[in-house]
Amino acid sequence: MRVLVALSWLALVLGPEVLLAQEKQQVGEYLGSSGCFDCHEEPSNAAIARGTTKFIKLTEAEEWVDLDKHAKAFSNILDTKLGTDMLDVLNIKPDELAQASQCTSCHSNSHWITKKGVNEDPNTKYKESGVTCESCHGGSSLWDTRHRSVDWRLRLPVDPEGVRRDYGHPEATKEDFGMTNVRDPEQRASLCFSCHIGDISKNRIVTHEMYAAGHPPLPSIELETFLEKMPRHWRTMEEKQNARFLHDVDFYDKNGVSQTEYRRLESVVMSAAVAFQTSVKMIQQQAENSMEPGGSAWPELALFDCYSCHHDLKLPSWRQVRANEVLGYKLRPGRPQLLYWPTTLLPLSGSLDKLNAKLLHVGKELDRRPFGDAAQIAAVAGDLVDEVGAMVKSMKGVSLKEGDVDRVLLELCQQAESPAIDYESSRQIGWAFTIVLEQYRPAIHEKSAELVERLVIQLKLDLPWQQNEKIDEQLPAALQVVSDFEPEEFRAVMRELRKALGQ
Repeated sequence: MRVLVALSWLALVLGPEVLLAQEKQQVGEYLGSSGCFDCHEEPSNAAIARGTTKFIKLTEAEEWVDLDKHAKAFSNILDTKLGTDMLDVLNIKPDELAQASQCTSCHSNSHWITKKGVNEDPNTKYKESGVTCESCHGGSSLWDTRHRSVDWRLRLPVDPEGVRRDYGHPEATKEDFGMTNVRDPEQRASLCFSCHIGDISKNRIVTHEMYAAGHPPLPSIELETFLEKMPRHWRTMEEKQNARFLHDVDFYDKNGVSQTEYRRLESVVMSAAVAFQTSVKMIQQQAENSMEPGGSAWPELALFDCYSCHHDLKLPSWRQVRANEVLGYKLRPGRPQLLYWPTTLLPLSGSLDKLNAKLLHVGKELDRRPFGDAAQIAAVAGDLVDEVGAMVKSMKGVSLKEGDVDRVLLELCQQAESPAIDYESSRQIGWAFTIVLEQYRPAIHEKSAELVERLVIQLKLDLPWQQNEKIDEQLPAALQVVSDFEPEEFRAVMRELRKALGQ
């Protein structure tokens, strides 16, 4: 609050233009979730009467704490045998966990670490210690007061009576005040993937050492599927449209939201590109870091395909005949590979000619020697990051249409035929196919429900989403599914689904 008062005083002295320039250079501080509960725990009678709940649920904070596993991301380290066993193996004392950045960078938030630590009142532990409102929406010290204004929330400079109301520079974006625009598919994907894939610049990486200590394998991630299962605590844009809110055209434009009905399809395609971008950036960052004085060693084994080494040795084996390739470049047999799954959905984005040329260089560097030379890998991975960044930029603002639904579904069926397909990339296809089919081809989805259920069982597409579903309890069965996976069984189901599409 002191920060907000100081900024208000500065606005009078310096003027809004100077203040805005200064604020653009600042990152908001975390204030904690208590303020969010003021409005987002339970809707008031007045909000219900106004119809506000048709636009926004106003139960978001309560649902997050009670239903979403992210809320318990920190406490579960201390409350589960898997978590405490990992701390013991890694020689981290429970009362020192708040300072263990390799854990807290994803499992907690800076408000808890700097203000509360592990001595927080147990009654509020779940509300503040884990992944909280600000973890996704951004530290709120610069935007909390503004956010309580409807004009600023909707990015509207004029109220319904036509009177201009300045709630802190309406010409500025919310991002200028440290708020993450989670409605923007690129920003949303980058945010989620910074933990679910990693971001070494923020010390967000599950290392090989952490895996060896017991950290469950990070699954591949198809973002629309994961968002739906969190469970979703927000209203979709289609649901918001039913609210018939004022200035809706301005709202879409100023929030970077597509006005077509194919937003989820656009998110599937954009998220796939950002997932690949994030995974390659991890390689670049780690290789560069290893060349710094006191930097980490190269290679970091966790950035490579785990199942290149960790798999059952059996004959016959699909791994023996699997093509060791990176989007067309065949690697030397036995070489550890980069993760294949982030490349699986890239063809949904269109032509990959330029990307393949850059990716080819990465493949050749990995072929020269196991794991490649750090300096060379950093260089070629950097070129690839730039190329995929240009591709992502070109996708911004491009609206998909009806014909793209069948194009994407067909492409997913074709990707299933890839000789390089593995378990995690098959899940990518299964998740994306299911979400697109259910959203845009409900009649075919209903007709093919049995085939979809076969995919769900075969690939274990249902992760332990709910708070009462413990990962450590389900991990043995999940690992068995990986061991039992046979690509040809997966392809057979996808071929049947392709027939159902009439393609």
